[in-house]
Order: sequence, then structure tokens, then C-alpha cells
Amino acid sequence: MTLANRGNFNAIIKLADQLETADTNFSAFALQLRQLARQFDEDAILNFLAQYQVETV
Repeated sequence: MTLANRGNFNAIIKLADQLETADTNFSAFALQLRQLARQFDEDAILNFLAQYQVETV
């Protein structure tokens, strides 16, 4: 089960922060992910990650 499926939006925001801190090349990606997490929209998050073929956490 993914963080989005569990509704763990705070953890998603934290992961986006960590990703951006680790590599600023991911800033735009992390920003979009944080925005979706703040909207509490798990379907939008999963669709967003699928666009980048990211394995969900």
C-alpha cells in the first residue's frame, strides 16, 4: 500500500522536501507533489507519479 493510498499526505510532503534537498534538479517535481499532497488528492498524486513512471512508496 502506498503513502497516497494510506492518506499519509504529511509523509509525502516530507519525501518531496527530502528529494528537493538531495537534488535541486527535482525542485519542480517536488513542488508539484507537495501541492497535490496539500490538496489531499490521492488519485491525482498517483496519476502524477505514473506520468514519471515513479514506483509509488
